[in-house]
Amino acid sequence: MRRSFKAVTTWILAALMGVGCWRGGSELLVILDRGVIPGRRGPSLHLADNPLAYWAVFAFFCAALLAAVGFTLFLAYVGWRQAMEHRRS
Repeated sequence: MRRSFKAVTTWILAALMGVGCWRGGSELLVILDRGVIPGRRGPSLHLADNPLAYWAVFAFFCAALLAAVGFTLFLAYVGWRQAMEHRRS
């Protein structure tokens, strides 16, 4: 019972992270479409004003999203392994 609970918990965490990755990816598409990275506390970063800074920040956001997707897939794999171990025992 304990291993099954761990597997379900891991899958729930992976699903929540997957939703966050989906949301982040859609926000990246909006940023790419509009050409503006909105500033939360400061001024927004426009592609037309400073293209080098825009693409640097955009690349950083993409790298962070890819790391989150990788961790989500890793969590799903760990949950699957835990479920298979529970099935064998």
